[in-house]
Amino acid sequence: MHSILLAFLHSPPLLIPSSTPAMCRIHSEGTQHGCGHYIITREVSKRDCNSKGCIKSAMHPPSCPNCACKRFLEPDFQETVTAKTKDFCAHCQYWFKKNGTAPPPQR
Repeated sequence: MHSILLAFLHSPPLLIPSSTPAMCRIHSEGTQHGCGHYIITREVSKRDCNSKGCIKSAMHPPSCPNCACKRFLEPDFQETVTAKTKDFCAHCQYWFKKNGTAPPPQR
C-alpha cells in the first residue's frame, strides 16, 4: 500500500482535456444597483467563441438537429456602469417589500 501511495504522489499530474469549449462573451453597459447587482441595459459587442456547439456563435449551424448546444453566455468580458442607483433591483425589491408582492418583470 505504501509503494502505491508513493507512486501516486510522485507521478505527473493528470491533465484532463476540456470537452467543453469556451462560450461567447459580451461587453455590456448597465446600471449598478444599491443591492450590488449589475443589470445590463445594452449589449455593446460580442466576442464570438467560434464554436459549432454554442448556439450564440456565428459558427452554430442554423439547422442543428435536436440542438443540445450551449445556450448561455460566459461572464461579460467587460461591464461598463452607465448609471448608479441606491435602489435595489426589481429581483431584490421583492425580498424587502413588506407586502411580499412580486415585482414586475424587468425588460
